[in-house]
Amino acid sequence: MSMIPVRVGGLAIDERSKNPVVLLQEIEGNRVLPIWIGPMEAGAIHSELVGKKYQRPLTHDLLVTVIEGLNGRVSRVVITDLKDSTFFASIYLDGGSGAVAIDARPSDSIAIALRSRAPIFIMDTLFDKTTEAPLSAAESPEDKSPEEQAEDPFQILIATILSARTQDATTHAASTRLFKVARTPRTMAKLQVKQIERLIYPVSFYRHKARYLKACCEMLVSRFSGKVPSTMEELVMLPGVGRKTANLVLILGFKSPHNICVDTHVHRISNRLGWVKTMLPDETEQALYRATDRRWWPYINLYMVTWGQNVCRPVYPRCGD
Repeated sequence: MSMIPVRVGGLAIDERSKNPVVLLQEIEGNRVLPIWIGPMEAGAIHSELVGKKYQRPLTHDLLVTVIEGLNGRVSRVVITDLKDSTFFASIYLDGGSGAVAIDARPSDSIAIALRSRAPIFIMDTLFDKTTEAPLSAAESPEDKSPEEQAEDPFQILIATILSARTQDATTHAASTRLFKVARTPRTMAKLQVKQIERLIYPVSFYRHKARYLKACCEMLVSRFSGKVPSTMEELVMLPGVGRKTANLVLILGFKSPHNICVDTHVHRISNRLGWVKTMLPDETEQALYRATDRRWWPYINLYMVTWGQNVCRPVYPRCGD
């Protein structure tokens, strides 16, 4: 197996799952490897790409300083494997006692490589693996292209229910496991609650969510002929679905330009900015319809979630950095 040198081609946001994606571009070719990462790691990579410096060192800055302070250096980073939709990487260090390889997450490895000016490599077989099995927030059904998969209202609905009070990476992994077993409302409705629990664990409140998912799918089959409804009034009838989830399904699954998805980040930031003065997310949604230009409605959630996770955080915000 050969190692292919790559560079960080940039960062993107997965429109369906809203997870950050780092794009590794083959230096002597045209292949690109996308890796879904967490928002904090995306922030660490982005700050180095744009040359942004902070008054106090971030975690990856500190790690590189420690390595160099011990007379070591990062010689290279290698993305080594892909197992169960999870990438693996190794950081290679050279020092007085010889070379050593340290197991690490690709996102952390890339952030450290950028700071230490170390080359990044990918095992050649990984390009083949990701071509055979597209990396998305859930695997593509056999009869759907990746583009159709990313806009599937059912998978958006299920992933959004799972995402409540759960980190993006955990939601991504749980969705992938679940959709491998059941890709439609009919097949998911036939699963036992205990089986759903095992598939989605460790998302927050996984037992409650398993019951909601089964009941939701049963209603989709019995009342809506196995199709996700396309109106707010019908969506909020589904077990486990509130206005936030319904709005996201309408925006991403049905390309609605008439909805604003308000979660904790949108509620917090729009109040901090003085756009609205509200106490509850539902109040914020209605106030934002009055306070913002219609053309921005479908995008408010995407931008504010990314901003809220990395800069305008609930505690210790970095707005002044």
